[in-house]
Amino acid sequence: MVKTAALQWINAIAIAWGWGTAFGHSFQIGGASFFLAKKVDCKIVWMAGRWQSLAHETYICAFEQISSHHLVGMQDESAALTAQVG
Repeated sequence: MVKTAALQWINAIAIAWGWGTAFGHSFQIGGASFFLAKKVDCKIVWMAGRWQSLAHETYICAFEQISSHHLVGMQDESAALTAQVG
C-alpha cells in the first residue's frame, strides 16, 4: 500500500512537470546502482532489493561499464587541466 501511494504521489509531481511517469522497478534499479557505487557486496544488493532472479547482474554490468566510461573521461579532463595549468 505504501509503494502504491508513493508512486502515485511521485507520478503526480512528475506529470505536472512534464517528465512522464516512473515505475517501482525504476527505484529498484536506482537503489541497486546506488549500493553498487558504494561498493556494497552484490549478494547484499540482491537480497536488499528482493530480486527474484539474477536480473540485477544486468545492472551490475551496466553500472560497471558506465562508471568506467565516466572515470576515464574524468581522468582525461584532469590531465588536460593539469597540462594547461602547468
